[in-house]
Amino acid sequence: MPEQAPGRLTLLRRGSAFRLLFAATACSAVGTYLAALALSVDIFDRTGSGRWLAALLIADFLPIVVIGLTLGPLVDRLQRRRLMIVSDVVRAGVFCALPFVDGPAAIVALAGANGVATGFFRPAVWAGVPNLVEDEDLPQANSLLSTVEHVAWMVGPIAAGALLAVSGPHAAYWINAVTFVVSALLVSRIPA
Repeated sequence: MPEQAPGRLTLLRRGSAFRLLFAATACSAVGTYLAALALSVDIFDRTGSGRWLAALLIADFLPIVVIGLTLGPLVDRLQRRRLMIVSDVVRAGVFCALPFVDGPAAIVALAGANGVATGFFRPAVWAGVPNLVEDEDLPQANSLLSTVEHVAWMVGPIAAGALLAVSGPHAAYWINAVTFVVSALLVSRIPA
């Protein structure tokens, strides 16, 4: 009888360093997608302007694309673990500051800082995976990280919608800050 290939989830049971990275990525991704909707609703409610909403989305997401495309080699030269922790701390700080900000320009500026930090976090995660798993487990590890991103893409906005309906954007901001603190703590437990 042919030997069955292990399931993708066995990688989470076996590899504690990868399990920490997976959990950190899950926290971070849910927070990121939760915040995207909360920020969008918040700035539109404050301004009623599609231009401010467009500025917010550009400030939040353009740095992710630009950094991913242009600064990948820099990420490879930096210590990935430290880069992920710093990115999470910056993002937690951004979302701790947002409840105290009133003007749309300040919200867009903070969203831009969040986008830059996220732009460094994601490539560091993907570049760090080969250091945490065996070569033969790399396809499963990449698949798990991709899956958790897609699940977060679905769960984050749903959670944001529920939070916005119940209590407005500030609760979403605080919860998002907590997701980044948890992510930073998980990443800090990954061996250097």
